[in-house]
Formats: sequence, structure tokens, C-alpha cells
Amino acid sequence: MLPTNLTDRQPHHDEFFAYVTSIPGVKVIHGPDPITINGIQGSQIIVHTPPMHAMLWLKDDYAWHGGDFSDRKELLILLDVNGEQVLLVYADSPDKFDERYPLIQEIFNSITFGK
Repeated sequence: MLPTNLTDRQPHHDEFFAYVTSIPGVKVIHGPDPITINGIQGSQIIVHTPPMHAMLWLKDDYAWHGGDFSDRKELLILLDVNGEQVLLVYADSPDKFDERYPLIQEIFNSITFGK
């Protein structure tokens, strides 16, 4: 769960990544680094997560992030899109992540956002 001071507003990239990396067992592999996808700026980080419960629940939704009870490597990208935060996630087994990462980058780089 995000710290209470973040629950009523969108967390800044640094706050979100600080939260994710503070979860016991999460290890930073790379980043955070700035990223631009089709003119939209944001930040990205790659982490290794241990088997764990969900780390992020989406309010009024059924979806969550993290928590499939297996270790995995994850790319988290947080973008500023028209004043809103958009989270892109790619998670895979550590042995398949690097092999599939170029395809995921290609997919993420093909995303366009309306105004």
C-alpha cells in the first residue's frame, strides 16, 4: 500500500519508485532513468521482485500490480500524460525478461496518447 500521503494524489515518479524499491526483497537492476515515449516524458526502473503479495491496488478496479508469488524481473515506466500519471509495466521470469525486453520496448514505443 502506498504511504497515506500519496493515496489522495498521484505520486511523483521519485515517490513511486522509492515506494517500490522500499518493499522488502525488491532489488533495483537499473534506474530510475528518464524516458520519452512519443514525446511524453517520464521515468523508468527495472527491478527484481521476490515472491510477494500485490504491491499496488487500483482504486475502484479489479486490477493490481505485483503478487503472483513467483520471483520476476519488472520494467516500470511512469509517464506524465496530459496531467495524469500512466503506469506501463512489463513483468516476466528473470530467465525470459532480457530475451523479450526488445519486443516490449518496441510495443511501448509504438503507443500514442491523445490530448
